[in-house]
Amino acid sequence: MRINLKHGIASLLRHVALAITLAAGGGIASAGTIHVAIDTSGFGVTSGYLDMQLSASAGVPLATAVLSNMAGFDSSAFIDSWGVTPTAGGYTFRNDTSNDLFHAVAFGGLLSFDLTFDGAYDPLTKYVSHFVVSAFDDTIAPLGAFDPVTGALADFSWTPARSAGGDGSIGVHVSDPNVSVVPEPADWLLMGLGLAAMALVLRNPTVPRPFHLLGRLALAGAASMLALPAQAQSRLTVPSANVTASSSDSNVPGNANDGSLSTRWSADATTAPQWLQYKLGGCYKISSAQLAWYNGDARKYNFTLELSNDASSWTDAFTGTNSGTSAGLQAYALGDRPANYLRLRSTGSNVNKWVSLSEMQVWTNGAGTCSSSTGLDPSKPPGVNFDLSGFKLQTFDSSLNVKEVNPIGSYTDQYFYTDAATGAMTFYVPSGAGSTANSTYPRSELRALSTWRIGATHTLAVSVKVLQQPATGSIIIGQIHGEQTGGSELLKLRWVKGDILMGVKPTFGATEQKILIKSGVALGENIDYVIKMVGSVVTVTVNGVSKSFTYNTASWSAIDLYFKLGAYSQDSSADGTHAKVAVTAVK
Repeated sequence: MRINLKHGIASLLRHVALAITLAAGGGIASAGTIHVAIDTSGFGVTSGYLDMQLSASAGVPLATAVLSNMAGFDSSAFIDSWGVTPTAGGYTFRNDTSNDLFHAVAFGGLLSFDLTFDGAYDPLTKYVSHFVVSAFDDTIAPLGAFDPVTGALADFSWTPARSAGGDGSIGVHVSDPNVSVVPEPADWLLMGLGLAAMALVLRNPTVPRPFHLLGRLALAGAASMLALPAQAQSRLTVPSANVTASSSDSNVPGNANDGSLSTRWSADATTAPQWLQYKLGGCYKISSAQLAWYNGDARKYNFTLELSNDASSWTDAFTGTNSGTSAGLQAYALGDRPANYLRLRSTGSNVNKWVSLSEMQVWTNGAGTCSSSTGLDPSKPPGVNFDLSGFKLQTFDSSLNVKEVNPIGSYTDQYFYTDAATGAMTFYVPSGAGSTANSTYPRSELRALSTWRIGATHTLAVSVKVLQQPATGSIIIGQIHGEQTGGSELLKLRWVKGDILMGVKPTFGATEQKILIKSGVALGENIDYVIKMVGSVVTVTVNGVSKSFTYNTASWSAIDLYFKLGAYSQDSSADGTHAKVAVTAVK
């Protein structure tokens, strides 16, 4: 077969030029186009409206969304819009202007359109624009399987490029299964032509060898199109049990995760920043967080979004404020960073020191790879990660009565287990559960097997976090206890609503005295403590702050003592709360 070499080369050059433009990050490379089709046959009505908006805010990098190739839309039908510019065969939306397109359509068939995003680059990528599509019947009742928060059938996000000429990315969240999204057909056509040109050049010996290079460039350009980041972001479902906070009033943490903008989590940040933490249930690439603030259309909240692999070491992913012009969801790009935990930390707004968040959604680009900074293996039981040969375990049976486990070995249960993300040895205590014979409070604790008497030197060093507090806000995380009954607790190290106190008894059976060591230790904050007994003096050091106390040696000299650690909850009421403590080091 003979080919028209001049025509073939000219055609090849045209496709190579397009491919090189794409590969070089020219103007088209910073844009992205998708084709959207909506099957409305299941809506149950024959007429109604399609509503489309691009999120807008002042002072953000410009982004545009262009509708084109609109099929199934009646140009003569009722159209109500503002902030939208009509273009040839479509409309242009801008994120620097409030906008809305309310277009009457005939339901019962297929509606489709192309959606093209473009805009300025943003080296900080702090603002993500969202284009939402909703459907309504003639009475303005919503149609389809819409998102309960946004009311949208589909939400398309635009994350701007980080540098001039770079690539932005399109995220897709589809609530209604009758909405389908595919890359713009013209992109695939161009890629196919590039590949065909490559095959033509490399397989036809009549083509001069210099054009083999152009063929390879065509292939590179076509390949670059496969890499254009139109990523399928998805919203992560976080169980309510995985949502915790530093504190709250009657507006509890779970309210920020209930899918409703009419509820909220609130906490007073007058004395310290307040935080809301999501345990994601695995490692994910976090593309963005969507936040809706209480009275966010009239207040600017100061906040930081933090990511962590282990809930111990945190990295700031975003610091700034909300727009102050909208109480709806706004997205903040987090750059696909892998994490097991997401935490929002805030000092309040420009109005007051209260932190009030209506909703927080987590959006991901799939599974990520996280590593724990603790050096512990999340797949192994506590007795394998730690040397527990010198301890026995006090935990609960299936009826929440106390049971002891000795040796501990590879034992684990729902009250004593390894955290799947951090590898931490975790103690979980339901309030009101069973207690030991001489107590009214429940515990999941390690008790040292060896005993000793006052006069020598003995040390216990632990790294721990209080992750959840019972209704009383009080947990004992370490002890020097005695074998004898009648008040042989020589030392109790208490966490009480953020304060760390040492409880001491000068003599055996005396009333406990409490000494404050450190204040403001929030839930989830690391606590490194050392209990050291030298002679009759005990010194407790918490995060570098030390306090000492001297005991009456004669009163304590006959008491056999031992160390304990874990979670000894000071809540005897079955009030539905629990204590949770995570240990990452024991020496």
